[in-house]
Amino acid sequence: MNKILIFSIFLLLGFSSCEILDIEPSQSLSSEIAISNKDGVQRAINGCYSSLQSAGHYGRHFSIIGDLTADNLDWTGTTIEYNQFATNNIETDNAMVDEIWASNYECINQVNNVLQKMNNVELTSEEKTFFEAELSFIRALCYFDLVRYFGGVPIRTLPSSGDDLDGLNVGRSSVSDVYDFIITDLKLAEISLITNSPSYKASKFASKALLAKVYLTKYSNSKSTSDLDFAIQYADDVINNSGKILAEDFGLLFTEEGNGEIIFEIEFNTQDFNRLANYFFPNSFAGRYEIAPSANLIAAFAQNDERFNATIDYDAENKPYGKKYFDISGGSDNVPVIRLSEMYLIKAEALNLKQGDIAEIQNNINEIRNRAGLLNTSAANYTDLANEIELQRRLEFAFEGSRWFDLVRTERALDVLETVNDINQTLFPIPISEILTNTNPDMKQNQGY
Repeated sequence: MNKILIFSIFLLLGFSSCEILDIEPSQSLSSEIAISNKDGVQRAINGCYSSLQSAGHYGRHFSIIGDLTADNLDWTGTTIEYNQFATNNIETDNAMVDEIWASNYECINQVNNVLQKMNNVELTSEEKTFFEAELSFIRALCYFDLVRYFGGVPIRTLPSSGDDLDGLNVGRSSVSDVYDFIITDLKLAEISLITNSPSYKASKFASKALLAKVYLTKYSNSKSTSDLDFAIQYADDVINNSGKILAEDFGLLFTEEGNGEIIFEIEFNTQDFNRLANYFFPNSFAGRYEIAPSANLIAAFAQNDERFNATIDYDAENKPYGKKYFDISGGSDNVPVIRLSEMYLIKAEALNLKQGDIAEIQNNINEIRNRAGLLNTSAANYTDLANEIELQRRLEFAFEGSRWFDLVRTERALDVLETVNDINQTLFPIPISEILTNTNPDMKQNQGY
């Protein structure tokens, strides 16, 4: 029964994902065929990148749910699962929670499969090290998203299948252990990757940027100032040495491919597409209008903030909609994961938490404010600076899936969100499918579910 249930869940998830994303035939080749030589390894790694495109990950859920559970988006459609996120009353059988869990672990399993199979492929030591680093970056990104959604999760380092119950029946590791695993993967990537990869591929500075983000988030669990030091160190390194620059026009970030601010993004095209524009756009533009910018978010923009027109628009009926993703017919909008602007705000936040030099904190904030057409910040004490950093992150990364994680990381969710009145709500439930099929005694449900 256990095997049948696992197979049924994978089958259902497979059918649901087919609606969202077409995978090229080369990604469906058996591992024995696809990973028999260097070209096969490269194709298999491309398949791992493609896995990040799934609807359960960056193809849809990440960008929407990260703002819907917070206060940036309202539920305006018919998909009832979204209402559970909007009200922060998420059930353990919510299909989207299941998709988030399954899509991340599917990508992790693909990475583990390539890492294992490439040991039997004739490669130079440099090629092997580079491929391992690239795969480690992808795996670290998946685990970082999982630990932020669910807390401690199973760490799986070997490939498994529906028949391999030992590989699937892994208990939950602690949050601290998951972060240690992520950092180990990213440090391998940081050392071994090159600097000039395209923005949709792992690179040395994408690894450093993700490390800055990981250390800042880890601080909320560890309360160790060394995590803040590392966040500052890595953010500063990316700012000064990556060659990335802030786009002069905020709007060009989402309309001009290959701009110099994107550090890492998920690439889409008309074959490997997403439906983000379809979910954001109103019915009058042939969209589903499942979500809409909240009145609270709209009011948060200053009148002369140039980011507003690049983020929100109105249809003829005066309905507001998000416009960062706009290719409603082709679904080819790339999804940004890390931008240079975040490095400035990470550095500012970490310095502020350490009660560092106020002028330096202000300077990093002002890089973001000035690019948006705003004057320098008037915040001049640590409390006001913390509020200013929170606001700038909200406006800068609206509809990029960051708001929920920001409020949870800073322990502000209970203060800011009317729908959150219990600390247990700041973690999503482990999917019921995992609880029912994973027989490891350490596979426990999150508290409150």
